[in-house]
Amino acid sequence: MKRFVAVLSLYLLAFPLPAQQQPQRYEEQVEVTVVEVAVNVVGRDGSSVRGLTKESFEVYDDGQKRAIEYFEVVDTAPRTSVAKAPRIANPAARRSFMLVFDLTNSVPGTVTRARNAARQFVAKDTREGDLVAIASFNVERGFRLITAFTSDRDLLVSAIDTLGDARYFKTDDPLLLSAKETNVSSENSPAAGGNSDKAAEMEAIAKDIDRLNRVADDSYRRVRVEQQLDSFGQVAKLLDSMRGRKQIILLSEGFDAALLQGRENLSSNESVEETAASTEGEVWKVNNDRRFGNSASALKLQKMGEIFKRSDVVMHCIDIKGLRSGVDAKVGIKENSNEGLYLLANTTGGRVFKNDNDLAVSFDRLVKEQEVTYVLAFSAPRAKTPGTFHNIKVKVRDMSGVRVTHRAGYYEAGHRMSVMEQTLSAVDIMMSDVPLRDVAMNILAAPFPAEGANAQVPVIIEVPGTSLLEGITGDEIDAEIFVYAFDKGDSVEDFLYQRIKLDLKKVSDALQKTGIKYYGTLSLPAGDYALRTLLRVHGSNHDGFQRIDLHVPDFGLPTVLQPFVFEEPGKWIMVKGNSHASDAEYPFQVNESFIPAAGGIVDGKSRIALFTYNIGEKIQLSAKVEDAKGGLYNANLSLVGRTPLDDRGSTKLLFDFSTEGLTPGPYVLAFDVRDETRTKSQSVSIPITVQ
Repeated sequence: MKRFVAVLSLYLLAFPLPAQQQPQRYEEQVEVTVVEVAVNVVGRDGSSVRGLTKESFEVYDDGQKRAIEYFEVVDTAPRTSVAKAPRIANPAARRSFMLVFDLTNSVPGTVTRARNAARQFVAKDTREGDLVAIASFNVERGFRLITAFTSDRDLLVSAIDTLGDARYFKTDDPLLLSAKETNVSSENSPAAGGNSDKAAEMEAIAKDIDRLNRVADDSYRRVRVEQQLDSFGQVAKLLDSMRGRKQIILLSEGFDAALLQGRENLSSNESVEETAASTEGEVWKVNNDRRFGNSASALKLQKMGEIFKRSDVVMHCIDIKGLRSGVDAKVGIKENSNEGLYLLANTTGGRVFKNDNDLAVSFDRLVKEQEVTYVLAFSAPRAKTPGTFHNIKVKVRDMSGVRVTHRAGYYEAGHRMSVMEQTLSAVDIMMSDVPLRDVAMNILAAPFPAEGANAQVPVIIEVPGTSLLEGITGDEIDAEIFVYAFDKGDSVEDFLYQRIKLDLKKVSDALQKTGIKYYGTLSLPAGDYALRTLLRVHGSNHDGFQRIDLHVPDFGLPTVLQPFVFEEPGKWIMVKGNSHASDAEYPFQVNESFIPAAGGIVDGKSRIALFTYNIGEKIQLSAKVEDAKGGLYNANLSLVGRTPLDDRGSTKLLFDFSTEGLTPGPYVLAFDVRDETRTKSQSVSIPITVQ
């Protein structure tokens, strides 16, 4: 779901008035929510229905028919037998899977089976564009998110193998998108113990005691199941902040369904004994909750299902016990079902997978049902109460026998998010990779050679103060900066995090004039990266997100860095971030240090630096300025300084650039650099704005 807010003005005219009187105008501010709904349509054969159009659908919001203002079809099926499915561009159509290891209803011997199932799912059943998260749950410690939603398969496998054990899986990443891992030692299952036989004459008494103990144990276990239901409901509500189709896959042996719904098998030995006891008036021998179910617990299950449906989350369950048998070698026929898993899955609209042999077929069927997603968007006036829930119903015209799945509704924006909701929301923005302009930013990232294999990559972020202050009502700005470098495999190579708190009583005037300038340093090996930057301002709930592509060269080869525009010192409120290249010296130096401008604003005469490596002493250089329409101009440059060739093969050039003859507006300043033989050429450029 994607929400935007617009403001409409409604003008209501009164009845006709005498000519000497002016019409009276009433103005009302109406906020509108734009809601995106991802819809899957499945035919009788279990495959996605293709070929539907905007006119095929009707959308109802709390019973009111809404006009479909946006329509998109996303088909993830491979085009050929060997081709990969296309990457999903629209976050509303993206699938997000959370694998949850249920440590409360599992024993050590089944953990291996659970891990194998999880690895199989990550390796074989997910497709490009899908996101997966790993989590665990037990009643004593609650829900724990080990990795956030990511497409980094190596990270996911590491999380599956370690289950987040701090001895083997360590991370200081606030968004849980990366980790530092150590070797995992093998696990040994504890040996099972046995029980001694009772004397024949004590058997009847022992059964009575066991029955009473079982009643107390059932009460204890029922409380634990209720805690689990409450926790799963809270997890589903957390996932409401994420866009796309969210699916929890629970790896568990399940709980005893009789704790909630009563005993199914009325012909079991225990049921026959309780029936006889009831007939004979020995009512203390009858466990009514176990026989008929517990209404309070059943209500909690129903409530959990409602939260799942409202948050557009379903739960699928994998029975990690594997093949089950209803026969025990010692006691004969014994109840040993996974009915508890069916209760969870059916309540949320999900499925149960019974054993490893069925996983591939079952998940393949699940994937095929979701190959085609229709994204519908409509506008609706917002309610006055934040967090209000609206029911959605989508109908397909002139088609029978199809199954239509979509989210049950949406919540009004405006409720205060918890810490976990904020984390998942930030992950959603980061992995969606879609620009957000609520907060304006200019970003500069440039690689420089450093000691060791990695380059140091300074990251400079300029945020105008007016953009930061918009929507702030208090005396403080509380903001967070996240910078993540993703490699070609969408794995995080390095990241920066900075929390910023500003006292507006002290810095408000300075912010109004300019803004803040953040400086941090990444450490990256040679390669190509997507640098994704998120700025989150908590007081206004505004987000800014940008992605820039970054190439880190091999500095042993001829290299020319992008031009750098000098910034006037003292212009910004400086924020010094972390440096992951701690031994590297400040790289922005040509005889003396300077501060580069991320925005590339030039006015009158500006100084520009050009850094070259392994080009040689005699450099052939030309420069052009290109306007937004493609018009070319000679760059008005004059060389005012240079450094001699150093032991790294580096030469730095210093220019004065004049904007004379250029009208205000955006341009691109481009350099063509060749060595003295004129055989090696590199072109570099920088966007500039002439004021």
